[in-house]
Formats: sequence, C-alpha cells, structure tokens
Amino acid sequence: MDYQSTEFAFVLILSVLLVQSLGVTIVIFMINRRLRDIEGGMQRMGSRIVKALSSIKDILGQIVPLSSRLSTWPEQVLKASDSVMAAVRESDRLMTEGIGRIRAGARDAAERLDGVRQSFSEYSFRVHRGIIDPSRRISAAVEAIFATLKRVVFRGRSSIGPEFVSEEEGFI
Repeated sequence: MDYQSTEFAFVLILSVLLVQSLGVTIVIFMINRRLRDIEGGMQRMGSRIVKALSSIKDILGQIVPLSSRLSTWPEQVLKASDSVMAAVRESDRLMTEGIGRIRAGARDAAERLDGVRQSFSEYSFRVHRGIIDPSRRISAAVEAIFATLKRVVFRGRSSIGPEFVSEEEGFI
C-alpha cells in the first residue's frame, strides 16, 4: 500500500466522518428544535392546566359550602311538601264543607219553592173554583128561569114548545 492510497483512504474516512458528523449535527439540531417546540407546547399546556386547576379549585371552593347546604335540602323539601299537603287537606276540607252548605241551602230553597208552588197552586185552584162555581150556579139559575119563562109564556101556544127551543136559546 502506498502512501498516496493511505492518504486517500485517510481523506476518504475523514470525509465520511465529516459527512456523518454533519448529518448527526443536523439531526441533533432538528431534534433540538423539535424538543424546543415540544417544550413550548408543554409550557402552554402546563399554563392551561394550571389555569384549569385554579378554576377547579375555585369551583370546589364554591361547591363545598353549597354541599353543606344541599345536605339539608331533603329535610327542607320534606317540610315544604308536608306544609303543602296540609294546606291541600285543609282546602279540601273547607271546600267539602262549603259544598255541603251549598247543597243544604239548595235543598232548603227547593223545599221552600215547592211549598210556595204548592200554596200558589192551591190558591189558584180556590180562586178558580170561587170564580167558576158561582158562574155555573148563576148559569144554571138563569137557564132554569128561562126554561120556566118559556113554559109559562109559551104554554098557550102549541106550535112552539120546549122541545123546539134550542139549547143556545135556552141558555141565553
């Protein structure tokens, strides 16, 4: 092997090492850049996580006092529903009593109206009888008077007798 070939091999190996070093440096630079991008993203994500944890802490700070109040809600709802049910029962009782009173009043009014109607009917019947009966009696008396007059007046005439007198003429 000669010196030139050794020198060529040495330059070749050095060139390959230089290209490899340059390639490794470029890859390391790219990896470093990606790591910085990832680190920036992680910082942004970390600040968001810190903000979210702060918001969660605030929410929990508001929920904890509410949870102590919420623990008494079932009792308060039960008391309120008992009060409402009592009011409904009382209202139902009062309405039932009121309806009973209205029914009793309507029954009394109906009985009174029936009594008034019956009294009016009896009075009307009495008035009717009082008017009609004397009229019938007077009519019967007038008819008897006419019949008697016709017999007395027409007694001597043989062509006209009571059998030839119509009822209308006899009634008048």
